[in-house]
Amino acid sequence: MFAPCLTLLWILLTQISLSVAFFKEGKGTFVVKTNKKIVAWNTIITASSSVECLLLCTNSGVCCSASYYEKNMFCYLNNDCPLEMENDTNSKTFIRKSAPVVQCPEGYIISNNLTASTNCYFFSGDDKQSWSNALNICRMKGAYLWAPKTVAEAITVKSTTGFGQAVDIWTGLYSPTSDENFEFVDAGGALTLDTLPFGERDPIQNDDCVEFEFAPNNNWNWDDDPCDRAQQYMCEFPRVSMNNLLGMLYLENCISFVNIKPNQSLPIRFKNMHDE
Repeated sequence: MFAPCLTLLWILLTQISLSVAFFKEGKGTFVVKTNKKIVAWNTIITASSSVECLLLCTNSGVCCSASYYEKNMFCYLNNDCPLEMENDTNSKTFIRKSAPVVQCPEGYIISNNLTASTNCYFFSGDDKQSWSNALNICRMKGAYLWAPKTVAEAITVKSTTGFGQAVDIWTGLYSPTSDENFEFVDAGGALTLDTLPFGERDPIQNDDCVEFEFAPNNNWNWDDDPCDRAQQYMCEFPRVSMNNLLGMLYLENCISFVNIKPNQSLPIRFKNMHDE
């Protein structure tokens, strides 16, 4: 147990370039209250874990607190802070200390509709790359290949970046097992071309990388193509950076505050622990 925690801490403290907002004191940090639940909320969403619940609140522009109820896997989001809480042994509550400040990388544009997406995007324009080259270009700025989730997001990204119809754009969907089971690399999330979040699939060609286009018939099409084919691509930068996500994992498994700063020592309760 302790070794993974130290590994996560090492990653957090060495990858400063991608996590300035995370490490600055008072920038988007959360205090954690175990066995506590908020008594009022604005939104209820199903979440697979308290980490995902915290991410939902962190990625929102208005959420100030969140409670995760383990029994029904509900995430309760509240826009108010401070707030009233009650005792509940099956709950964990996160209270924001201050709003996160994460800017778009140079060359990226923030979504022009924050209700559809709060992330930043970079469209390659005339530059065409293989899928792996495109992925690495995105990673250089702490981003990932686009992971479209909703029609509203796709419309917003099209409007924000200005790509046209019938433009094949690499997404982060990739089949590591070459069996038509795909996952969004870096962004997370698995699906098949029969379980798309929206849009239509082109005929399956048994290739491992997936491109996305706004077709001339005004439909959103997904198509698997050879990964070495040079195509345009879209990078998506999460305004909750990758290190924020690592910090949430650290929070979930190791300690109870997401306000770790460089050179901060471990809490006393960890000093005499040994690897299990």
